[in-house]
Amino acid sequence: MGYAVAAALWVLLSDLLLAAFPPSTGWVLWRSVIKGWLFILITATLLYALLRRHADRVLQAERSYRDAVQNAEEQKRQFFRNTIAGITEGKLIVRDPEEIVPLLPPPLCAFTITTPRDAARAREEVRRAALALGITEEQADDLEVAAGEAITNAIKHAQGGEVTLHADGDKILVRVTDHGPGIADLMLPRAVLERGYSTKPSLGMGYTLMLHLTDRIHLCTGPGGTIVILEQHRDSAPRPAPAPQKQANPAPLPTAWV
Repeated sequence: MGYAVAAALWVLLSDLLLAAFPPSTGWVLWRSVIKGWLFILITATLLYALLRRHADRVLQAERSYRDAVQNAEEQKRQFFRNTIAGITEGKLIVRDPEEIVPLLPPPLCAFTITTPRDAARAREEVRRAALALGITEEQADDLEVAAGEAITNAIKHAQGGEVTLHADGDKILVRVTDHGPGIADLMLPRAVLERGYSTKPSLGMGYTLMLHLTDRIHLCTGPGGTIVILEQHRDSAPRPAPAPQKQANPAPLPTAWV
């Protein structure tokens, strides 16, 4: 609309302006040429301004949409983090990648796992190293089984990964890293809280068992892979047997997340 009004005003005013000059054959030709070029210049300027304005609006709308999606994803992830931490009484903490590095001192030993034989060897080495660091036989057995569950997940879902063992004060930490597809946010509560849940056939109890056998689990997962850190304290009291859990229907998600 603005372009049409400006063009009409230009045609009217230019004709009035040129009519004020004395008529002559040479001047008529030159004024027509000048008028034409000025019309092209002004038209191009107006078109550029209109297109630039439209492009800015489109870019702003795209930025607003991306920000809204990012904020919704962050709110959803934070909701799951808080829910999981609350249900597990702080025993399972979902972490962001930048939060993982400060948790771990340099590794005492490291293993690459790709086959069941690698998994068995890594489990044995974790148990042996944990005993050498001063935990009880029972705790070492628990840590070995929990590490085995995490290692099995890495092989099953990502064709392998790496295992490292760390010591930090009274804590023994086993890190299992894979580079698979990760756990989708919407599947995260079921994957870590529902007994026997798996996207692939499995006989293990997964995170339910790991939660029972260790003092704390740190989990970082995304499209680039999954990191599981099992934390065992040397002075931990014996853990009671897990109470039977009733299956409950999950609360409905906000409509914006569906």
